[in-house]
Amino acid sequence: MIKKILLSLVFVVQISIAQETSYVGKLRIGNDGVYNTTFDSGGVSRMHMGYDGATGYVKFGAHTGGGQKEDILYMRGSDGNVGIGTSLPSALLDVYTPVLNQTTYNTQKWSTGNNDYNLTLQTIWNSNGINQRFVQLYNGINYNSLVFFAGNVGIGKDNPSNKLDVNGTIHSKEVKVDMTGWSDFVFKKEYNLPTLEEVEKHIAEKGHLENIPSEEEVLKNGINLGEMNAKLLQKIEELTLYMIEMKKENEEIKIENKKQNEKIMRLESKLILK
Repeated sequence: MIKKILLSLVFVVQISIAQETSYVGKLRIGNDGVYNTTFDSGGVSRMHMGYDGATGYVKFGAHTGGGQKEDILYMRGSDGNVGIGTSLPSALLDVYTPVLNQTTYNTQKWSTGNNDYNLTLQTIWNSNGINQRFVQLYNGINYNSLVFFAGNVGIGKDNPSNKLDVNGTIHSKEVKVDMTGWSDFVFKKEYNLPTLEEVEKHIAEKGHLENIPSEEEVLKNGINLGEMNAKLLQKIEELTLYMIEMKKENEEIKIENKKQNEKIMRLESKLILK
């Protein structure tokens, strides 16, 4: 028992001797005699370099006025990951935002030499949960440029309710819309093509074509691009059938007129002979 106590005392003494501390003014430099070194500037700020048993690291801390804050910047040697506000960075750059109350936090900011232009990533905690958005300061005016909300994305729109909500004009070379059906059913034999009299009656009563939304509905709800294209094509195909039918009727009238003209000519010839 005594031997164990003596060995423990020798071990403690060895550690104490190994730990070295020196001062340069208010700067305290400490080393444990192995891997770990601390630079402490009078308790105002500090830097640690060392080994945590698994990897080497460098971290910076500072006094906030209300206490010491560690891991303001943490760099891990095993994978090169850097943490801001965290000692467990899970990516090459991991920025930790301590969301404590329901408010808006400026998480990251990219500044320029002009105070009227920058880009800020905000974390927002409100009644809708915790979400993020990019705010662009352009010519002194803030624009909510890109918003991430509950798995949806908004451009110029807070709290987007669709996978992509855009408050503005979209300019694209091409837009592809997936469809579940198309309007070629108009050309099937069983399709009941409305008569032109029925079309005229519906326009007179409703003020718009059948199966096409009214102006009031469009202004209130907008339109579904794919659905509207299909409905417009349906009307084009119906018009095509009307034109085909009218052409057939015109051909019949031409034949009938020809017969009438030939009959008149024969009658005129008989009259002349008399």
